[in-house]
Amino acid sequence: MSARISSAELGRIIDDAALFACRDKSLPMINAIQFESTGKNLIAVGTDRFTLGASVADYEEAGEQFQFMLELPKAQMVSKMAKSCKEAFSYVAIS
Repeated sequence: MSARISSAELGRIIDDAALFACRDKSLPMINAIQFESTGKNLIAVGTDRFTLGASVADYEEAGEQFQFMLELPKAQMVSKMAKSCKEAFSYVAIS
């Protein structure tokens, strides 16, 4: 079962977490954004070892629980795509 989230909200939580993600590519585990789905909302987390930032967005339609991590450049690309497509596609399915 896939969850539905607003494309604008997906872009927002990625941008929020990206502010705190490490920019050093030699540290791939923190040069990334961690995503966690609780079934009711999606949480994005970034850290640079000294500060940690998290952002939460509620799903429009509930989904399953899962976790995944995206490298920072890939997460930023997803954010740009979500924000640029928000006029044509108001919601994104995450499965």
